[in-house]
Amino acid sequence: MAFDHYYAGVPAEQREALRSFREEHAAKHAIIHGTEWTYYTMGQGEQVILWLVGGLRVADAAHSYIPLMQDHYRIIVPDYPMLNTMDELANGLAGLLDAEGIDRACVLSGSFGGMLAQVFVRLFPARVSKLVLSSTTAPDPEQAKAQNAPITLLGWLPGVLARILAKQQLYNIIDPPAHEAMFYKAYLNELFSIRLDKAAIISTLRCLKDYNLHRFSPTDLVGWDGDILIIDSADDATFSEQGQQAMRRLYPHAEVYTFQDAGHSPASTQQGPFFSKVREFFGS
Repeated sequence: MAFDHYYAGVPAEQREALRSFREEHAAKHAIIHGTEWTYYTMGQGEQVILWLVGGLRVADAAHSYIPLMQDHYRIIVPDYPMLNTMDELANGLAGLLDAEGIDRACVLSGSFGGMLAQVFVRLFPARVSKLVLSSTTAPDPEQAKAQNAPITLLGWLPGVLARILAKQQLYNIIDPPAHEAMFYKAYLNELFSIRLDKAAIISTLRCLKDYNLHRFSPTDLVGWDGDILIIDSADDATFSEQGQQAMRRLYPHAEVYTFQDAGHSPASTQQGPFFSKVREFFGS
């Protein structure tokens, strides 16, 4: 089996956790504004979590975290289709909530997903009750300019090379703790071998550029009755302290929790405290 090939060197507990997640949760599909979305639902409870993963794009990137929440919350977690703007993705998320009969949800987001969540709450504030923005940043027009070169370069590169470069970059961004290093090497190898192609990588970069062209203001959410929790790390090597401070200025009334020595992925490196904080914020 392909799965056993990719995950042969991974510790059994980590390998079987991913296998079990995939076996237990069947994909759902919905056509929204002409685009097919794939998503998954699980859990139980009156509150709903719309779970937005980061730049890995696929729902099972959160497979090891979802069990920590699903006993108390109903969860919907999508894969991201190959669209080129954050507004298109946000409109699709609203369509997924409609498809599942969900009026309002708590949004749990990280990194790329946190950028998408900031667009979503501005377009559809009535659909969001509480918002967690983890390890993410504010729009920066200078970053939009900087993304022109990689988008152009990837357009010229052979697909195999584009996937190799993306795999290496994402591994460096995740910077997994030592006990998860083999898992993430295998996961990214599988992801960029049989699940994501060059078009998906370019889609991510175009959405990042589009995000950085947005203009946000601290007054955007005046009148919204929801709450925001910002979670960041003092040693996040992906998003600068300047970007973290920009988040605080954008959301002056947000609760802020800063991890020490957690890197870009506190949900992984500080899993227990991270999800304890999220559960406390969401309530149940």
